[in-house]
Amino acid sequence: MAFHAKHVAAALENLGIENADFVCNSQGGSVALVLAANYSHLVRKVVLSGSEPLFRGRGALTPELGDLIAQLVTDFTEGEGPTREKIRQIMIKLEYWDPAAVNETTLDLRWHYLQQPGPASTWASGSVRAGDPEDLETLLAEVKRRVLVLWGRYDVFATPAYALSIADAVPYGDVFLMDQGGHHMEEERPQDFAAIVKTWLDLPADTNR
Repeated sequence: MAFHAKHVAAALENLGIENADFVCNSQGGSVALVLAANYSHLVRKVVLSGSEPLFRGRGALTPELGDLIAQLVTDFTEGEGPTREKIRQIMIKLEYWDPAAVNETTLDLRWHYLQQPGPASTWASGSVRAGDPEDLETLLAEVKRRVLVLWGRYDVFATPAYALSIADAVPYGDVFLMDQGGHHMEEERPQDFAAIVKTWLDLPADTNR
């Protein structure tokens, strides 16, 4: 995460941007937290959804979910290899509460990305594995910026209690739990997601207690 945060910081400094707000999903939220800890002058507030920046509180992967993920990965790389429809099935079974909410633009982008030379296409071939998770708990205590953990109630990767664990790990953490959604609240309930984020970002960023 530090590698990504360093490059985001370099881009912001090159553009002359400070006190930026970050609204991030999944790994992007973890990167934003590292950025807030190590480059606090560049960050005003952080909103994260579906991120897993610490091991504590995540809960054990259920055998059923572990088996499902393993089967989807196997199916994805075997037979005719990766296809657009296989990507859709991964999104439906792991990332979205409502299958009808799968965004076709996102699906197209993922399919396009996997066809490009580089790490994505290498992973899709089954020849390399994804990186190990990174526990950022020690670093989270250094995040002196306000953080909103905006969580989908039916995110299969971690329970709502995990969102509270993240909020507990940072000095200034708020939590909002959204019903009828999974890992991608910004796509399943975009209007509600935007309204919540805007309202929270408009609140004072003061961290005095």
